[in-house]
Amino acid sequence: MEIIVISLPGDDARRTRLEASLAPFGLDYHWLEGVDARGWDKDEQSRNMNKASTFFTMSYHPNPGAVGCHLSHMKAYRYLLESDNDAIIILEDDAEITEDFAANVPHLAKAMSALDMIFLCDNRPNRPSKIIGTATSGLAFHFKKFTNNGTFGYVINRKAASYMLAHHATFGLEIDMCLNKWWQSGLHIATTSPDLVVHNDMGSGIGYDGIKPVANPIHRIAARLYRLYHSMVKRALFTAHYNKMVRAFEKSSHKS
Repeated sequence: MEIIVISLPGDDARRTRLEASLAPFGLDYHWLEGVDARGWDKDEQSRNMNKASTFFTMSYHPNPGAVGCHLSHMKAYRYLLESDNDAIIILEDDAEITEDFAANVPHLAKAMSALDMIFLCDNRPNRPSKIIGTATSGLAFHFKKFTNNGTFGYVINRKAASYMLAHHATFGLEIDMCLNKWWQSGLHIATTSPDLVVHNDMGSGIGYDGIKPVANPIHRIAARLYRLYHSMVKRALFTAHYNKMVRAFEKSSHKS
């Protein structure tokens, strides 16, 4: 599978760090210039944001870094759909691959016959999950009961990319939250164990310091009720969706 690396222009230190991570394995990758939303005027912000969605999904004001990150991933999905690839691996420039990454790329490709997205790092390992299946390499694919977070390393196929562009082309919620809403999308989403990608110590470039909560109490209440509703729905659908993914994984593992 082709590896796409999202990076903002001028982030030379991050690029150098990731290049050093990939170099020992001889992996080919393609740089994709990220969207920098910092400094946008109000009109450009308005064109790229879904205010109706943020009213219900966010109890704080989204920052330009989160908006740019979201739109950068949408750009990667368009790249996928315009290519001949069935799926691609997307890395952000604050990622580092592990020693197990390269050897497991073929196993990721095979698993994508049953899955639509695979997150390559479990950022919430203490939250409950269930094993969907295991590759011959020992790589396990888990279904997280609660949302995983972080988009610095994952695999996505054409079906999932098409869904994201159809429903989340503009910013209405952080990209990792959008990707993980399997109870809305019906997508088959897994997380690997062990991690194949880690977040390096350079930190996120989004910048969540100084986030301000919205002052409108109706807005805050709407966001809270929205989260409560979706929490109830995903709990109710978890077992059925998990069983569906297990059957698909078992079917794909018996293919020659």
